[in-house]
Amino acid sequence: MKKRAQLSIFVIIGIVILASFMLVVFLSSSVGKDKIQQQIASISKQKNALASINSNEQSCLKYAADSALTLAGKQGGFIFNFQGGLADSSKVSQNEKGVYWILRDALDNPPEYPRYPNFVGIPQISVLKKESTGLPSRYPAVKDELEKYSAYQFGQCMNLSQFEALGVEIQQLSNPSITVAFGESDTIFYLTYPIKITIGSSSQKKTTAQSYSSGVRFLSIYTIAKNLAYDDLNPNFMFTPEIVNQQRYNPLKADVAITVSPGPDYDIITLTDAKKKIGQDYYHLVFLRQNRNPILRRIQDITVNILDNINITADVTDPDEDKVAISVNKTKEQFYGGELRHTIGSMDSHSGDFSRFLNFKAEAKDIGYYTYNITATDEGNLKDWQEIRVFVKCEYKANVKMEGAQWKDSDSGRTFSYNPLCCEKDYGLKFNNGTRVTLSDGSTCTCNENGGCEGMMPPTYTCTEKAGQTCEAGTTCPADKEPGTGTCESGETCCKQLEREPREPPCVGPGCA
Repeated sequence: MKKRAQLSIFVIIGIVILASFMLVVFLSSSVGKDKIQQQIASISKQKNALASINSNEQSCLKYAADSALTLAGKQGGFIFNFQGGLADSSKVSQNEKGVYWILRDALDNPPEYPRYPNFVGIPQISVLKKESTGLPSRYPAVKDELEKYSAYQFGQCMNLSQFEALGVEIQQLSNPSITVAFGESDTIFYLTYPIKITIGSSSQKKTTAQSYSSGVRFLSIYTIAKNLAYDDLNPNFMFTPEIVNQQRYNPLKADVAITVSPGPDYDIITLTDAKKKIGQDYYHLVFLRQNRNPILRRIQDITVNILDNINITADVTDPDEDKVAISVNKTKEQFYGGELRHTIGSMDSHSGDFSRFLNFKAEAKDIGYYTYNITATDEGNLKDWQEIRVFVKCEYKANVKMEGAQWKDSDSGRTFSYNPLCCEKDYGLKFNNGTRVTLSDGSTCTCNENGGCEGMMPPTYTCTEKAGQTCEAGTTCPADKEPGTGTCESGETCCKQLEREPREPPCVGPGCA
């Protein structure tokens, strides 16, 4: 009985040991399966995370690229540092509507205007990319602006904390980098984004290389806009739809519309691509041009004679195609014949027109000189002005004779309503009132204040003829001689001895009383 009891105990112990072994084997088998399942789950989670990260990167790259192109288009290629770009906002002239590409030159003040006859204004235009010119630029290149801003917007868009709820930790190893490539029909953005992905105890480093084709023809549109802006710095270039939409200025004429929205202080120029939309709007590039002074072409001082017409015309252009008003004011005068008869008003003129604003016939009473201020004013109240001097003078002629009621120049045959000999000889700006003058035929008269000649006296004779000249009536001879006729012989004058009655010889001798 004792042996049976011992055997039973050993059997029970063996059963317990076997059961424990089987339990250990069972438990070990279960733990392995869980670990495998965990690893499988980890790999699946990692794949899902990578797919989700990739999708977010692509979405954020598109958002960043479109945002950069849109903002650069609205601001003429500039993106400011406070926006996430590179341009210094304190050094670039702008307003709420955009950025100025053409500025008025503060030193370009009338009347010496413009300083450079073929260049009006100051350009404020960025180069598209640094390598496009060998010259240093005052402003960042547009390519650099797009790359800086799009990288900034991409970083703002990527919310890495959203993956923590999935048990995925993502660490950004360095800032995202974006490179922009310009093509004739597209603008492509290339992303480089290094990250580290951790799931549980497993980590993986990954550098994303994404690209996005925007479909925006930025290179072509920007080139059109830049060429037009530089052409518009020439004062003779007219920025009108008829001109700027020509094939030579706009090779994308069928697709790109160029419009000008004028204003008194600045104009807005917009280039719209009808073949590309970002969101709901067609893509457009905008730049501003500041209002510049109208240009009054140089008018020369003029000198006219009495009875001549005074015709002065103003050639006015405006570099911004504004309507221009011309005003004329007499600022100074000095004349000798009394009150000035004619009046000078003002008139309006469209730019490019030749406008006659001073037109009258000078008379004897207008003799003198006058100073006129001619001012051209545009719709923004910018001006160009000039002072011109008008001389009204009488024409002095040495050989003048009376012919009916007129005075005739013996040399040219021209007739005058006044006696030219009565004019001041050196400048002809007054009549020599009270001066007695001798005409070509020997007649004399006394000048009055209006250029007339009063107190006509017939010709007198002078002994000025020389041998070989014809003796004419009008020769003044000594008391014992009289004018002769015919042709003077050598050594003779045109005067001959007077013939007197014979005298009796004197009485000599006795008987003479």
